[in-house]
Amino acid sequence: MAKNVIDNRHALDWAVLAWLAEPRTIVFWSTHSHVEAQRALIRLRGLIFEHPIEGLLAERFVHRNGEEEIRFFNGSRVIFRARTFHSGRGVAADKMVLDEAWALTDRHLGTLLSCVSAVPNSEVVYAQTEEPRQEAIV
Repeated sequence: MAKNVIDNRHALDWAVLAWLAEPRTIVFWSTHSHVEAQRALIRLRGLIFEHPIEGLLAERFVHRNGEEEIRFFNGSRVIFRARTFHSGRGVAADKMVLDEAWALTDRHLGTLLSCVSAVPNSEVVYAQTEEPRQEAIV
């Protein structure tokens, strides 16, 4: 299992789209909150419409409370979930994005990494923005 760190949100979005261009690729995108999962889906949806990629045509956008995902006609899909201690169970993913990695706990990792551990050549990306400063939290 390969591990990478990406600290540029734009580069991360494009990397995910490149992965999804490969048929039947499943990307599991884990964020620290439901709002961030929705934002990631909206950002990716915008890129798909603004910059079409040959062979990557979106079939369906799912916006259910806590069940966000994008499905593509090539069989690929990206699943967006807020991190909980059970999110990701039962999902086998080729690629995993651990967004806002500063908020990860060992317990989260134990649950989430099981999604990719049984998949050959899987990859985990730790996406990082600066941790919020304590004095900025009111």
